[in-house]
Amino acid sequence: MKASKFSKVVCLSFGLMIGEGAFAAEKIVDKDHFEKEYVSCLVGGIKNSCLSALLINHLDDRIKSDDMAASMERFLAKWLDGKGVYAVHPADKVTKAGVYDNRSYIVERSDGVFLGLYIGFIENKGEWYIYDLQVGYSDAFIRNILNMPKVNNS
Repeated sequence: MKASKFSKVVCLSFGLMIGEGAFAAEKIVDKDHFEKEYVSCLVGGIKNSCLSALLINHLDDRIKSDDMAASMERFLAKWLDGKGVYAVHPADKVTKAGVYDNRSYIVERSDGVFLGLYIGFIENKGEWYIYDLQVGYSDAFIRNILNMPKVNNS
């Protein structure tokens, strides 16, 4: 991984906050099609706030942050620092208990710097929503979302 002025350990995380309540968010009809849309936005350099516009309406209402998608997009824009996205590498799709679908990616900037992205979906009453968004560029964060422990040579 190449060093950059963003080499400090940073992880922006918006986690699951389970509680009672109704769902006013729009359901995700097809997660794979939805994935293609947000990956396309990332590859395009998140122009015109496409990422937050896409994610905002599908956030599980139990997440207590109206600014989650916009904060993530601002973080990504700062990380891009005017550079392009070379590729979005799908890493894992893990489904747990039939109601959690967690997906992780490595986003590669045009100068070869990596960023980890984690998106968690939750199924509630047969409908899918986003319950978790995490992004970070530290080695520890990337290894964590890839379930790839650091090997010691001692």
